[in-house]
Amino acid sequence: MTNAAAVQAQLVDIRNIGHDKCVKLTLHVPAEQAQLVLDAFGWPTAVEPVPVALARLQQPKESAAQPRPSVTPATLTGGAHSKSWHELSGGQQAGILCREPTFIKFLSDEVAGVVHGLRVANSEQATTFVREFCGVLSRSEIDKQATAKERWRRLVSDYRAWMREPEVVL
Repeated sequence: MTNAAAVQAQLVDIRNIGHDKCVKLTLHVPAEQAQLVLDAFGWPTAVEPVPVALARLQQPKESAAQPRPSVTPATLTGGAHSKSWHELSGGQQAGILCREPTFIKFLSDEVAGVVHGLRVANSEQATTFVREFCGVLSRSEIDKQATAKERWRRLVSDYRAWMREPEVVL
C-alpha cells in the first residue's frame, strides 16, 4: 500500500443503495481537516474510487452494545423476494423516498424551496409535495398518468444527480 493516510471521522449515517447492492456510509470530518482529506484522498468519483479501510476507534457504549441482527443485501432490500428499484411502481418508489431524510432535504433545498417557496421538513410534507408536483391525489396514481409518471422520473433523476454532487464544507 502506497500513500497511506488516516483521518479521524464520525460515522453518522448508513444508507442502503439497493440498485448498486451496497451501502453508503456518511462520515463527518472536522472542517479543520478538510484540506488533509483532499490531500490524502484526492477527489474520488464513481469511475475512480479511492480504496479505503474502516476501523472503529472506540468501544461502543454499554447501551449501544446490544447484539444487532445480521445485515445482508437481502435484509437491506426487504428479503429474498424484494424487487429492484426499477420493478417498483412510481407510487412505491415515492413511498420509499418520501421517508428518506436526504430526499426530504433535496425537496426542501432544491425543488420545493427554490421553485415553489415551500418548506418540506418531514415525510408527510414530502408526500404532499410529491403528489402536488406530479398532479395526482394519491401516489398510487403516478404510474396511471403519463404526465405524472414523467414528472416523477424527472424528480428522481434530479435527486440522483443532486446526490452525486460533491458537497464541500470547508
